[in-house]
Amino acid sequence: MIDATYRSDLRELNEINFARFDAKVEQRITQLDAKIDRVATELRSAITESASQTRREVTEEMTRRFESQNRLFLLAWVTMLAAVLAVSLK
Repeated sequence: MIDATYRSDLRELNEINFARFDAKVEQRITQLDAKIDRVATELRSAITESASQTRREVTEEMTRRFESQNRLFLLAWVTMLAAVLAVSLK
């Protein structure tokens, strides 16, 4: 009879302790989820900003190269026009 009482008390104590443990685990999981969400948001923001910066840099570089190419084409066109005019006027 005493053993049954001790077993019952021990079972109840184990259930209470397990419920506490389970609540702590759930709380830590919730905290971890919140932390993961925060880090993911920060990472998305950083990636978006980095992509925007890279896009701006590439656009600026392409603009510089196109301007340089256009000057070269204009110079070549003027040179060919001068050569054609020189040959035509001879």
